[in-house]
Amino acid sequence: MRSFSSLFRGAVRWVVCPFRKKLMTLGPQIDFLEANRLFGSEQPFLDVLADGSQEELRLVLTGSRCGAVGEKGSFEPEEPNGALRHILASVRPVVADEGLRCEIVFEQYILYQVRCESFVDGDPKEVSQGRWLLICEESTLLSHLGDYTLAQRSADGAYFPGEWKHYEIITQCHIIDVVATGEPRIRWWKG
Repeated sequence: MRSFSSLFRGAVRWVVCPFRKKLMTLGPQIDFLEANRLFGSEQPFLDVLADGSQEELRLVLTGSRCGAVGEKGSFEPEEPNGALRHILASVRPVVADEGLRCEIVFEQYILYQVRCESFVDGDPKEVSQGRWLLICEESTLLSHLGDYTLAQRSADGAYFPGEWKHYEIITQCHIIDVVATGEPRIRWWKG
């Protein structure tokens, strides 16, 4: 496996990160499971989810890390309860890791759905690879894809509109399922 820093050698493209308003370099393209490995043991945050007019879905994920004791978390409101505020002052929040960010673009998707992670129960039919970015070989969603869409798999094994895969992206607050007919483009940002 390549180190995180080696991914940025030779990066030639600069972009303005739309949600942070700063200049960032765009690293080389990597595959879905390699991106999963780079997030390691820390669950990423979803920063951007946007679908375009040409059946394109774009996600931007930011890594996470344990903050310092007493540091404010990314989504932590001011706690009015004094006793609880005292307890929270000695815990470590999960915060965004600004140095670990990637863009995932699905150029053609059949279906995507976003679920609140608080209401997701594990799928007993799911057979997948990955931890935060998963490729699902079997899932309830795939079993019922023809019920929700015109996508079909015929008895002879042919796919319409083309062979698809189920990608599942697990973030701090969301579970995003994407069924797409092609591999996503994934690039790391450094800035």
